[in-house]
Amino acid sequence: MTLKPNPSPRRLPPPSRSSAMAADGSVLRRLYFSVYNWVVFIGWAQVSLSMILALLDDGHEAVYAAIERHLLFAQTAAIMEILHSILGLVRSPVSSTLPQITGRLFITWGILWSFPETHSHILVTPLIISWSITEVIRYSFFGIKESFGFTPSWLLWLRYSTFIVCYPVGMVSEVGLIYIAFPFMKASEKYCIGMPNKWNFSFDYFYFSTFLMAFSAMAADGSMVRRLYLSIYNWVAFIGWAQVLCYTILALLDKGHEAVYAAIERPLLFTQTAAILEVLGELEIERVGEVSSVFYSPTNYWKVTRYSFYGMKESFGFTPSWLLWLRYSTFIACFPVGVVSEICLAYTVLPFMKRYQASEKYCLRMPNKWNFSFNYFYANVFFMALYVPVYLHLFHYLIVQRKKALAKSKTT
Repeated sequence: MTLKPNPSPRRLPPPSRSSAMAADGSVLRRLYFSVYNWVVFIGWAQVSLSMILALLDDGHEAVYAAIERHLLFAQTAAIMEILHSILGLVRSPVSSTLPQITGRLFITWGILWSFPETHSHILVTPLIISWSITEVIRYSFFGIKESFGFTPSWLLWLRYSTFIVCYPVGMVSEVGLIYIAFPFMKASEKYCIGMPNKWNFSFDYFYFSTFLMAFSAMAADGSMVRRLYLSIYNWVAFIGWAQVLCYTILALLDKGHEAVYAAIERPLLFTQTAAILEVLGELEIERVGEVSSVFYSPTNYWKVTRYSFYGMKESFGFTPSWLLWLRYSTFIACFPVGVVSEICLAYTVLPFMKRYQASEKYCLRMPNKWNFSFNYFYANVFFMALYVPVYLHLFHYLIVQRKKALAKSKTT
């Protein structure tokens, strides 16, 4: 009996360069997030410790003075989380991260830091307590997870349970501090821009804060108020875009395309500006990727379909199948038409912007108290250059949403 020689062991191919780069990228990502989460954790731990010592020594009136520097650092560092969402480094969508972070920054910088009269109020203490508990637990949770690849079960429970108490306490404290700052906003007119000015624009910080306070309170009231608000918003926007579409058709039939803008200017400015609320309110996650067109022809049909769809959905809890199909199909034609029209209009206006450079319309020159300059002509050129890559991405996003929505409607 002869023994057959063992075959030579199979050699595995060497790791490819792309897999090695992917591994390096994963290691760098974990290292970055480990450092980020532990640094911010230390910041919030300092806030907590300083708050406790101030409460024990001097009472709630001394809390803000003791924690100000640590709070400004720890809360401002959260801006990086918006960037993480935009770059896709974390799973949290921008639509949920942006309102939460900007709301906290508004309270930190726009209320507490801007109006020292609020520092000694008792609401500062429950606000900092709720924020500190939430953030110390959250950043330690993610710090351990990124550093060691696991988290203790008790920390996992705290991470997803403490918000039940901390969220309402923080929300009530935030709304209360905005209300307390109102008299000082009115008296100082801080951050306000009055008319007349070369931008032909005015801004009142008091009314802006009033809107944010009402919006925060509404968000905390529950789903019924939310549905009522969204129903009204969508039907009002629908009526506005229906007017734009109707006036467009009448102007085209009577005087031609030259008369279209004059006919639709007022309802267009109203309805398009109202869309700012969709960014602030995060009305629907599905709608974040949609771009609002300022062109006044076929894209209006898309708007009418979209707002009627969401109006019926919020008001009655359902939408007809034909409206669902229109909602997720008309953009296929309207979206490219709107994008091309927007680019062409931006290009058409460039010579007039150059002509207006002498008057410096919408421009800000150095030196000034903000130490900042802005040129409207070059800003327009920059945004024109962004159109193609950004809108290709958004169009792909809408196609994906269409497949999901239509597939879901077939299964229900």
